[in-house]
Amino acid sequence: MNLQKKLIKLPRKSLTQSKQVLEERNRLEQCVEILTLKLRDGLDKVEYIKGILKMVSSLKGDLNDSKNFTKVIKTPKIRQIPVPPGIYMTTCMTCSTT
Repeated sequence: MNLQKKLIKLPRKSLTQSKQVLEERNRLEQCVEILTLKLRDGLDKVEYIKGILKMVSSLKGDLNDSKNFTKVIKTPKIRQIPVPPGIYMTTCMTCSTT
């Protein structure tokens, strides 16, 4: 009986503050999840860039070796063939190419 009287006399607490705390906790948890995903994406990009830098540095020697590389390419020689008057061709009037 004595315990009941003490419990009744205790000040009552509002549960709205507890609800606000829970809502704020949920918002914070969502923010942490989003930040975690963004952090993972950022770390993946860093690893990708590190891989590219490693590849470039490994190919740097090849680039220096082929610095003075030349290749001979055959180019077609264009000849202009005279066409009799009245005959029309589908070629450029200046260079005779199609």
